[in-house]
Amino acid sequence: MKGPSRSRPILVFGGGVIAEVAIEELRQGGHENLTVCVDKGYAASSRIQGLPIIEWDNLANHASPLTHAAFVAVGYQNLNRFRKDKLSALQSLGYSIISVTPDEKCSAENALVAKEAIVQVGARIGSNSFVWGGATVGHHTEIGENCWISSGATIAGNCHIGDFSFLGVGAIVTHEVNIGADCIIGAGAIVTRDLPAGTVVVSKPSTISKMNSTDFITLFPI
Repeated sequence: MKGPSRSRPILVFGGGVIAEVAIEELRQGGHENLTVCVDKGYAASSRIQGLPIIEWDNLANHASPLTHAAFVAVGYQNLNRFRKDKLSALQSLGYSIISVTPDEKCSAENALVAKEAIVQVGARIGSNSFVWGGATVGHHTEIGENCWISSGATIAGNCHIGDFSFLGVGAIVTHEVNIGADCIIGAGAIVTRDLPAGTVVVSKPSTISKMNSTDFITLFPI
């Protein structure tokens, strides 16, 4: 993980499931001195993962940038722009920003690379981009800034994924394809050619059989 020693406190912004993942990853990396922050009025409870939650307006009293580093652990709302806005706000307050990436897979600020992800030789992950477990980033592929690469997505070698793009679960980008900024590649979609900025690619949804599971197994034993 990029950033402070394990003894330096870390401020985690976010009160949902993404924050829970980041907190667990940080703990596994030996960081125990953690503080959690959310926007005023957004705390669903008083604690998360056993840690007390403070509101943004009280940051200065509990987690000064002079003592704490920071990480923004929220989802892909508005194509990751909400996370980018919070990152910029923390940077403007003077916080140093860490990454949550095991085994030096990435050193960009506020990047998260799950330990189950595969990042091949020569690949680069941009700042504030999240790459989830089971995803593969091929050799010499560049993931831009503020991206979201979902679990099971596969990006072949020598590709480029533009800033603020989203790849859904199981999406595939084949070799030497350039994806423009602000693109959405839906779950299971396969992209074989370059896409301009703002493109949306979705695969046809699976159909629901009129048979129930008992009838199906009778006809097609599994």
